[in-house]
Amino acid sequence: MNREEWLTQAAERIVGALGLKTDGFRFSVGFPSTRALSKNRRRLGECWPVETCDDGVAQCYVSPVLKEPVGIVAHELLHVELPEARHGAAFRRRCKE
Repeated sequence: MNREEWLTQAAERIVGALGLKTDGFRFSVGFPSTRALSKNRRRLGECWPVETCDDGVAQCYVSPVLKEPVGIVAHELLHVELPEARHGAAFRRRCKE
């Protein structure tokens, strides 16, 4: 099993366990578009919502520097479910659930 397969299986389990509502997603290992190696504010994941993707499937990236990416996978899945929320109140409320 490669990393993308592992990430996808983990994401599918998280979706089921948390009851997330998504229309699909893809996970890959890769550096985020900004601050990938920043010392102070390193970005560890990134979600590109469906409207930015030609095939209409959200694309999520997880940094290869992570040893344990499950928390980042869950975080990015919340972005898939709530693409307009960014890190605002609705996003934080859903995180607490």
